This record gives sequence, C-alpha cells and structure tokens, in this order.
Amino acid sequence: MRISVFGLGYVGAVSAACLARNGHDIVGVDTNPSKVQSFNAGQAPVVEPGLETLMVEGVRKGRIRATSSVEDAVHNTDVSMVCVGTPSRANGSLNLDAVETVSSQIGTSLAQKDDRHLIVLRSTVLPGTVRDIVLPALERASGKRAVQDFSVVHNPEFLRESSAIKDFDNPPITVIGAGDEAAGRQAAELYAGIDASLVVTSIETSEMVKYTANVWHALKVCFGNEIGNVCKEVGIDGHEVMDLFCRDTKLNISPAYLKPGFAFGGSCLPKDTRAIAHLAKSLDLDIPVISSIMPSNTVQIDRAAKRVMALGRRKIAVLGFSFKAGTDDLRESPQIELIERLIGKGYDLRLYDRSVNLAALTGANRDYIKHAIPHINQIMVESLDEALAHGEVVIIGNNAEEFADVPSRVGPHQASSISSASAAPTISATAMTASTGKARGVRMRPRRVLMIVENLPVPFDRRVWSQARTLKRAGYDVSVICPKGKGAERAYEVLEGIHIFRHPLPIEAKGVLAYPLEYFSALVFELWLAFRVFFSRGFDVIHACNPPDTIFLIGGLFKFLAGTRFVFDHHDINPELYEAKFGRRDIFWKLLVWLERLTFKTADVSIATNGSYRRIAIDRGGMAPDSVFVVRSGPDLKRMEILPPRPELKKTRAHLVGYVGVIGQQEGIDLLLHAV
Repeated sequence: MRISVFGLGYVGAVSAACLARNGHDIVGVDTNPSKVQSFNAGQAPVVEPGLETLMVEGVRKGRIRATSSVEDAVHNTDVSMVCVGTPSRANGSLNLDAVETVSSQIGTSLAQKDDRHLIVLRSTVLPGTVRDIVLPALERASGKRAVQDFSVVHNPEFLRESSAIKDFDNPPITVIGAGDEAAGRQAAELYAGIDASLVVTSIETSEMVKYTANVWHALKVCFGNEIGNVCKEVGIDGHEVMDLFCRDTKLNISPAYLKPGFAFGGSCLPKDTRAIAHLAKSLDLDIPVISSIMPSNTVQIDRAAKRVMALGRRKIAVLGFSFKAGTDDLRESPQIELIERLIGKGYDLRLYDRSVNLAALTGANRDYIKHAIPHINQIMVESLDEALAHGEVVIIGNNAEEFADVPSRVGPHQASSISSASAAPTISATAMTASTGKARGVRMRPRRVLMIVENLPVPFDRRVWSQARTLKRAGYDVSVICPKGKGAERAYEVLEGIHIFRHPLPIEAKGVLAYPLEYFSALVFELWLAFRVFFSRGFDVIHACNPPDTIFLIGGLFKFLAGTRFVFDHHDINPELYEAKFGRRDIFWKLLVWLERLTFKTADVSIATNGSYRRIAIDRGGMAPDSVFVVRSGPDLKRMEILPPRPELKKTRAHLVGYVGVIGQQEGIDLLLHAV
C-alpha cells in the first residue's frame, strides 16, 4: 500500500519505518526541511533503538522517501497517516492547530485528486476531534463529502519510547475507529501479519481509548507512590507490599472493578479507604489520590439521584438494595444511600431484594437498618412483580440473576423515550452496579432507533443527521430510511456508525393531485425498507420526520405487531403549508388535518421545533403536554466562519437579505423581499 505519513516526529518516524519494513511504500511529509533531508538520507529523526537500521533499509529498498509537498504526497499515495503533535496549552487544553492545518492541506490536495483516499488520524486527540475539526476541515478544503468521496478513521498508537518498534510489532490491541465499514477494513490492512487483537469501533470510542489508557497508567504510578509513601513512614518495605499486591491477578491486576457503574459499598472498601486516608493524615502525609476516592464515590450517588429526579416520575421501584447480589449486607450500601435521598425528596418507593429478610437480620446489619432507614419495612415488597407494577422508574441496584430480563418486562409507561428524560426508563445494572465488577450490561431501553424521513436524503437533511449523530453518541443503535439524492445515491451505507437505507426518489409532486401519488410511492418504499431493517437489525422505536403525515401508518403497524414505540418529529405544519401554497381550505386541507391528528394519536411522544408547534400538538393534536418536547436545531458554529462585511454586496440598497435553506413557495420570502 502507498502511504503518506504527515509529521516525522516520534510516532510518525516509527510508524513510517515499521510500515516500510512490512512492505508498504512510504512518503514522509514534514514542514521542517532538515527532517525531510534526514529522512531521505535514512537517518532517524529521533533516538529509538533499531529505528535507524529500519530507516536505512527502507531508503535502500526505495520504500522510504520524504517531501515538504503535501500535493506530491497525497497524489502519489492511497492513504495519509496524520501523526502531528497535539501539545498542551497553558490552561491544559490541547493545541490542535497542527491537526487542523494538516487536515486542510490534505483536503486542498484531495480537491484535485479523482481517486478515493483514506485519512488515518494517528495523533492523540480528545473525543469529537474528528467530527468537529478534522472532517469539517477536509470537506471545506476539498469541496467533497466524507464517506462518499474519501474516508477518515482514527487509529491510536500505544508506542512507548525506547521500546516503540517492539510495541508496534506486539501491540496489546489494535484499535481502529471508523465511520464506515469499508474504511475500517482498509485501515486494518495496514496491520496485516501483526499478531494482535484488532477491534474496529466508533471514532469517538477510539479517540477516548488512548486517553483512558494514559490516565490509567498515570493513576497507577500515583497510587503506587502514595502507598509507598505510607509504607515508608511506618517502616514497611513498599516494594514488597506492591509485589505481593500484584500477584493477585483475579482482582488487583485484572479487569475486575473497571467497568463503569454505580458506587462501591459494603463493610470493607469504604471503611478501609477512610482508615488509610486517616493514617496518612496522622503522619502528615499528603495522599491526594487515595483521599479523593470517597468523595468520588459520593459523586456517583449524587449523579444517580439527579438522574432519577430528572425523569419527573414519583413512583420508584428499586430491585436489589444490598451492596451486592447474593448477600444481605446492607452496611454502607450505596443503594441504601440513594433510597434515603429519594425518600427525603418525597418519592414513593417500593424495594425488593430476595436476599434481604428483615426478620433474619442480626447484629451490626440489623442495627444499621434500624438507624439508617428505620421505615424500610413499610416500603419492602415480597415479589419482583409487585415492585415492577409500582414503579414508573425501575432501578436495578445489583446484578442478581433474577433481574436479567427486567428490561424486557417493563411496560409502555416504563420504557425510555428517545426524545426526553421525562419518560420512564429502566436505570440498568450497567448504570447502577459496580460492587462486583460483573455488571451484566443490561441497558436502558429502547436502544435501537429507526428514523424515517421522506423529503430529503440523509446526511443532506442536517436536522435529521444531527439527531441521528446525537443518538449514536448517546449509545443508541441508529438506522435511517430516506430517499436517494445528489451525493447520496447509495442504497445502503454506514456513516459514522449510522446505517442508512435509501430508496429511489418518489415521483415529485407538481400539483394538488400529484401529492397523494408522491406520498404513496414513498410510503411503499419506506414500509418495505422498515421490514428489512426490522429483520436485519431490529428497532425499538420508529422516529418519523414529516412531511408527509403518513408515516404513522408504519409506526402504528409496528406498534401493533412488535410493540415498538412511535416518536413523531414535527418538522412542518402541513395544513398551513397547503393553505399558504394553494390559498384555500378545501377537502385536501381537511385531509391533511385528519392525517396530522391520526399521527399525533399514534405517537407516544412528539418533538416540536418551537413553542407554536408544541401548542398545535397539544391543542389540535390532542397530545398530553408532558409528551410534547421542543427540540431546537441550528448550524454547527464550528463549521461557520465570521468574515468582514462586504458593503458592495448591498448594491447601494439599505438592506441585504440572506436566507439559508431551500426556498419553497410557502416560505413567504417574496413578502420579506417586498418589505425591505
């Protein structure tokens, strides 16, 4: 493969030399002429064991050369690997100037290149950098569209200085963040022959993995140092302590306790953490990492309480409130702390835990309940079904086996909504269990969303695309059905992890009688693709974006057949659009009002674009006020650029009118122009 490597520093030089040794043709790119000269001479620009040998061999075989010309590099390679630095600013933020500059330069060169190109970002960047900086810069400079014309992946490096070549050949894992499957496969070919687990994931996950690893390594160093400091003060060999500590590969050096979840509790961890922190304080030792553990644990309980309160429902079912499954130990259970807070706020709770029998509790455990929540007996129930029947919000407090199928048993009033936190989701074992490190991974339901839009292709419809990306970033599995259009001709593709299914353009309406034909043809395509998505990927929610107000037929069908939920995203008020365009309220206007009313009647939740649309959903559509939510959208400001005013554009007139969007007859732009 022909690869251009941008940035000939540590990561770029090592990556280039190793890839050349593995048979790839490398063009190094750097703004520093001395680096380019050294590279062409086979001299390593950094000190790293074995690097210069690989460089000399690569140059001798004609597999390595360097240039300062971005155009030369891009036009003569298939892949561009970006390895520029991302140093810290004075305030701790990242300086991404080099990343953005190189992205723009590559984009400019792509504008003159017909062949498809893959950009691999190897630099360490925070989540969202590819989405918010790299892709806009590439698209802006090239005039092309990502995925359609070129692809971008993120590929974090895990190279350590002095062992970088060994790390390249023997990585713990190879991670590729890709927005489309073809790009992920192409990037994976760079590492063919390397014996390591290779994972293709989302770009944002890939960006975050590198930071997670580095912060964890930094945390381990600080933890070891603080334990060593305590040991030294009390006359213990800290190295021996940590050697023994590291022999435990079941809990200490293992994946145990490392899954995101709820707070820890029980009779050991809180007590012993406080004891070590107090010992250090008595020795006048500052151990900030260990001392911050208990406050951090409290933050998790605070977040859980706020999350429940934000749902706006008063009846709560708590399933499992001992500090971990299979025990009746309630001492310092974080679930008990959460329960106490909710009771104090006036919530109506029912608690169920098969392992907790108040009559059988004795000793410290019974005393703890007596003093912590003496009224627990009045809110405990004897069966899981009784707790579920009560709860508008269901909290799974631990990972007991009997709770594994709870998400599939919640009723419609308990299922989560994709449009607002005021619907009642199951707060799951993943979100609420950390005490054993074995959370079952039960997730908030529903997690699979099918979006249907009829009038514009995705991602050209920026509101729908923004919503789809937001859902994807929130952890939802998103599919989209839309028509084909210019720049979006593929029947199926995956963009940024979102699966897009496109149908042929329906017959475009030119008059009143043509609209039913257009909408019917679109509805047939949408129904066929909906069944295809249902059987191939599945969905729990249909998110329908009007116009037209006919997609409720599909939403209602799947509500009846599969119990899916239906969200109506109210983009246009079709009766008003009809009246503005044709100037009358006839039988077709009444038909549009009737279809709109049926859509609202079918919807579990409606999304309004503004307050006026919300009133229509409530007053004309008959929806409950707490089921209608205003969601506003606007352009991504990071894609906008403020330019100095150009008075000549006004052509001596008093005002200049700018309109962003598709101008339709019903928009009334002619009235605005007449007004100015």
